[in-house]
Order: sequence, then structure tokens, then C-alpha cells
Amino acid sequence: MQFGKNKISLFAVVAIAIYIVSYPFLNGWPNPFVWDTFGYYLYLPMAFIHQDLGMQDFSVIENLQQEQFISTSFYQIHKSETGNWLIRYPSGLAVLLSPFYFIGHWVAKLGGYFQNGFSLPYQIAIVSGCLFYIASSLFLLRKILLNWFSDKVVAITVVIICLGTNFIHQATVNTAMPHTLLFFLYTLIILYTIKWHKNKSVGNSILLGAFIGLATICRPIEIISLFIPLFWEVKNWSSFKEKVIDIGRNHLRNLLIAVATGVAVVFIQMLYWKLYAGHFIYNSYQNPGEGLDLLFPHLIEVLFSFKKGWFIYTPIIVFAFAGFYFLKKEKPKYFWSLAIFTAVNLYLVSSWTCWWYAQSFSQRAFVQSYAVLALILAFFVQAYFKFNGLKKIVFGSLILFLIGLNLFQLYQSKKGIIHGDRMTFTAYKAVFGKTEFDKNKLEPLLSYDRNLSFEEAQESYQFLNKVLHQEDFEKHRLGKSIKQNGSNKFLKVGNELGEIYFNEWQKPYSEITDKEVIWVSISFKAKVSDSNSKTRIVMDIKRNKNGKNYGYTAEDIAEHKNFEINKWKNYTYYYLTPYIRNRKDILQTYFWYGGGKSVLIDDIQISYYQEK
Repeated sequence: MQFGKNKISLFAVVAIAIYIVSYPFLNGWPNPFVWDTFGYYLYLPMAFIHQDLGMQDFSVIENLQQEQFISTSFYQIHKSETGNWLIRYPSGLAVLLSPFYFIGHWVAKLGGYFQNGFSLPYQIAIVSGCLFYIASSLFLLRKILLNWFSDKVVAITVVIICLGTNFIHQATVNTAMPHTLLFFLYTLIILYTIKWHKNKSVGNSILLGAFIGLATICRPIEIISLFIPLFWEVKNWSSFKEKVIDIGRNHLRNLLIAVATGVAVVFIQMLYWKLYAGHFIYNSYQNPGEGLDLLFPHLIEVLFSFKKGWFIYTPIIVFAFAGFYFLKKEKPKYFWSLAIFTAVNLYLVSSWTCWWYAQSFSQRAFVQSYAVLALILAFFVQAYFKFNGLKKIVFGSLILFLIGLNLFQLYQSKKGIIHGDRMTFTAYKAVFGKTEFDKNKLEPLLSYDRNLSFEEAQESYQFLNKVLHQEDFEKHRLGKSIKQNGSNKFLKVGNELGEIYFNEWQKPYSEITDKEVIWVSISFKAKVSDSNSKTRIVMDIKRNKNGKNYGYTAEDIAEHKNFEINKWKNYTYYYLTPYIRNRKDILQTYFWYGGGKSVLIDDIQISYYQEK
């Protein structure tokens, strides 16, 4: 086989692309329509099959969950103020995957499969579409790098990015997640940034604007891709002003075309929000427990923690940061564009409250930025070939070792030896270099297992128990909620009192513990005279910032195993705190009256249990 010019890098790209594309053939075709990807994809069947993007017929979604597993809850959608169900995730991936959706729809009809948007032809079509974009991105990246670097530098850079990082994990195991498709869009953004600065034509303007807009409606924070063309060929403040003046005088029309195209693409998402949420600009991430906290970035954890540290699980990426030195030295007019983008991206990724990004290997939120980091890494690789003999041997050996380490740890991740979100330093040391490890021995080394019930947790962990609050109402002055029977006082919960919420107790999480997770128990005596009474005990975390709650749970007293009519009975409930967004957030409990006759409550005790 003749590859012609630059054959080493072409061979590397072709070999890696073949491996990625062949992965589902060798390991089985995955069902992509689960967890987050279900939300990204849902636009297509709801628009083209059901004509119901507002999901007014919610039975369609419920039937899908019965037919195939989607996720443990429908977190991908929520109800807006207009009463419509709204998709939490933006529509960019649905736009990218729409050609393959229509292919799957056509094949389903020909093959006699259900044309429901989720049957086997759709699954294969969508995964194939993702593989097409991923493979194409490798050829695009090679094309970009060959503008500046030699064939061997490009080949090594591509190998490091693809095999030395978690890119290969996202490309093979999590194929339908957005990160590798965004990698594809970033290669196009870089390519057309280069083209636009060489030739500010209408065509280049339209395509550059479209790709930035499309990246933005895949993940809104990808609007930072604007920094790449904005600061391209800018060496300092003076050159930035010169660039602005030149574009304003000579290329303003084409700049406006690029901006208008990007806005038009983003308007796809804005129109959906306006139609179904009532606003052109809308925050679809309605979970108060998760979001951007720009004042509290988790930079140290994101980079260095053994839970999910980028430099721990993808250490070879450090060479890309070393490449900034050589970039500044050799191509200063590209330094600020790439440096500003990388710094802002690192800050935003670190500012997400779920900074470990759920179950995954290494920091998956950085994968799309590898298209940018590849340019910087290539400057280090180029400098490597200028090192002297011993230095070259040392760095060459280290690069090979880190590529091998990455592939080995990916194997460990697939085997469950490296856990997706519960790793600790102790666990990492114990499994380092191991191809097999007893999961029973690994379990005690991991961070807390949130899947356990309180009873199971007591068997697995040693807890320290402390009382937070006690109340027997004897010291209360009589009020409309506090009643007296003989010498005893108690809380009376009922609608004749004109209240819905009773006996609220609150305390900032930071004043309770410094642990990431605790169990909270609330115990009390209650007397219920009506089986139709709907009195619930509520426990949740309230945001210190805006008062919105998360980690909410409400337990009906009448459904407790101890429940019995017209008798004082003891009740105890246990609550596992969610991932705390900010330690100033407030733990709260209260009784919520929902109907029926009044309920009498006494001897409340709130305690917590934390690992010793």
C-alpha cells in the first residue's frame, strides 16, 4: 500500500481510525440511547416521529423505559414553567446526528423494524455516525498539524493524543457521548480559523461561524471556542488592536456574516427554549445540586485528585502544557489564542460542581479540547527531536511508558479495577500495575459507596454518631402548633392550624461535618388517628445562595413499617446527604402536612453518622 508523501502520519491516522471503527464489530454494538446520550438524541424521534417536542404525551417516554433501560430516573427532562416537558441537554448533537437518524429510519422501514427512533437500525446508524465523525476528526487533525510540523512530529503527536489520553476511551467505550464529536467540531474550528485568516471569504466566514455555533449548542460552554479565532495571530495588545482595525476597515462584512451564521445556528436552540420554556435564553440545567460555581473552582481536585485527577490518570498531557514554552518561543502570534482558550476551558471545567463528571475514566470534559492541545503538544514533540542523546532517551522512554500506562489503566477501568468515581490514593496504590484484584479487598479502599442502604452501610463502615438536635416541646410556650394534654406538650400537625410546614430545623453543612457525605437520622413518636392522613417528614439540602433545594426526600408516616392507627409509635428515617455543592448550603428537616386529620408528634431527635 502506497501512502505517498507524509506516509508515517497517514499510516498512524489510518491505523487508529481502523481500530476505533472496528471496535463495535469486535466487542458488540452498544445501545447509545441511555443516560446522557438519551437526552442529547431525544429531539430527533420526538420531532420527526411523534411531532411532540413538548412531550405532552409523556406516555411515550414511559413506554420507552419499559421497553429498554434508559436510566434510573428521567433526569434528562424536566417540566418548564409553561407546563411542557423540556429536554435538559442542548440540541447540537441531534443536529450533527440527524443524517444518520434518517438513514436508520429508512433502514428500519426496509427491514421491518419498529420505526420508533430507538430500534436496532437506529442504534447502529447513530453509533456509525459517531464513528464517522471521530475518524474524520483524526484526518482533519493531521491536516492541521501538517501546516506547521514534519510528518514524524505529526505522527507522534496523533499517537500521543489518541493512545496516551482518555480520548481512546471516549471514542470506543463512550462513542455516542458528546466529547469526541466536539473534538471533530474543534478540528473544524481550528482549520477554518487558519483558512479565514488566510482568506476572509464569504464561504470561510459562513463555515467558521456555523462550526462555532454548532459547538455552542452541543455544550453551551463551548462558546469559548470564539477565543481561538478572536486572538489568532495576536502577539500582544498592540497587534490585537491592529487586527481589530484591519478587520473593521477591510473585512467587516465577512465578519458580520460569520457572526450572523453563528447566531443563526444558536437560534435553533433559542427557538426551542422560546417555544417550550417561554424564553429565548433559558437555563435548562434545573438541578440546584449541580451547575457552574465560578467562584469555587475545584482546580486542585480536577488536576491532582486520585478520585479523577487529570494529571494522575492522563499524565502525558503534562507534555502539552510544556509545549506552551516552545510555542511562545517559535510561534508567538498563536500563543495567546491557544493559551487563553486553554486557561478559560480549565477554569470552566473545574467550576462544574460535579467536577469528576460522573462515571468515566480520567477527566472526560477535556477530551474535546485535545484538538487544541494537540497543536501545543506538537511543539514539545518537535523540540524533543532537538534534544541531545541522553535527554532524548529519557523523554522518549517516558512518553512510551505513559502511553503504555494509559492503555493499561484503560484496561483496568474496563475490568472495574479502577473505579469510575470512587478512587482514592490508597485504592490507586493497591491496584497499580495489577491485572486482577479482588473486589472484596478493593471495596474498603474506595470512597463511600452511595448505593448502600443505611443498614448495609452499618455493616461495611464504622460510624461516629452525634446528636444534632432534640426536642420534646416541654419548654415551648403554647402556640397554635404546640398543644398540651395533661402535663405533656406535643406538636400537632393539621390543616385546621392554617399551616402546611411544621417544626422546620436547619443547620449549615459546614457546621455539622467536614466529611463529603453523612447519614442523617430523624426519629420521633407520632400518633395518627386517620389512615388517610398525609403527613410527611422532609429532609433535603437548601442552597445558601438562592434557597433552592436538592437531595430532596419526603417520607409518608402512614407508609412506615411501624405505622398503626390511634397509638403512639416510634418512627425513624435515614437520609444520605447528596454531593454537597457548597459547604455553606443548609441541611434542613420539617414536617409537611398533606391532608387528613391532624397528627401528634413528640420527642424528636436528629442525629448524624459519619465514617470514623
